[in-house]
This record gives sequence, C-alpha cells and structure tokens, in this order.
Amino acid sequence: MIYIDSNVIYNYLFETPLTKTASSILDENRGELVTSFSTIEESVYVVLRKLLSEKAGIRNRYDAKRYLKTPEGKVLIDEAFTSVLTLIFQYAVELIEDATSPGIVQSYAVRYGLMPRDAQIVATCVMNGIKKIATFDEDFDDVAEVFIIR
Repeated sequence: MIYIDSNVIYNYLFETPLTKTASSILDENRGELVTSFSTIEESVYVVLRKLLSEKAGIRNRYDAKRYLKTPEGKVLIDEAFTSVLTLIFQYAVELIEDATSPGIVQSYAVRYGLMPRDAQIVATCVMNGIKKIATFDEDFDDVAEVFIIR
C-alpha cells in the first residue's frame, strides 16, 4: 500500500513541473493507493485556495472566508471538493483512518523534526502498516519507517 500525500493530488490536478510524475505515480500504483480524511481535507483546501486566487483574485484568508459565503464562492467550494473526490474515486484510493493520538504524533514530530501534519501522516502510515508514501515533500526523507516514492 502507498499513502498519497496532498502534494501529489495537487500536482495531478494543476499543471506544474511535477504533473507528469504525479500522474505516473497514480497510474502505476492503482489498486495500492490509500490516503486519509486529513489529507483529503488538506487537498481540498489547497485546491480551493488555488481556485480562489485564479478565478476570484483572492489571496488572503479573510477575504476568502467572506467570498465563500457568496453564490460564486459556494461554486468554488463544490469545484474543489469535486476535483479531489473525483481523483480519489477515479484511482480507487482507499480511505484509511488517521492517527489521532497526540502523543504518538508528537513523538514522530520530535524524532524527525516534522511539522505536526507530516508527523500525523507518518503515524497514520505506521498505525495502518503502510511502508510507502508518495510525496514531493522532502521533509519525509529522513523518516526510517517509510520509503518515499517520487
């Protein structure tokens, strides 16, 4: 099983220098892919921020929160969710349970110098017996518990 990080999702959905690599990762590993709700939420958030910037010229959080209350903003919310969830369904990405123990997440954060969200991904992988993470994030490079796929 391979845990899909949000940056793989983002780079698949938006044309970037990493789009072909993200597409290859998803295509070549169909049936082995997993992620968690937290990564889906993070993916929807970054996609929504990109859409807000591109389609409404909004770059700050407070203007974004106000705009999302409008009919046009609600359309962007739906577009962000739909694009991420379509990818999840298209590639049959299995949803696994997030690690929820703050102490375990803290231990990985401290051991490897990770941000809390990255430490939660490591804890989630360990808790679910997942040995591989597909990510473009170099912060996981020193984590002994997982192998990085790029």
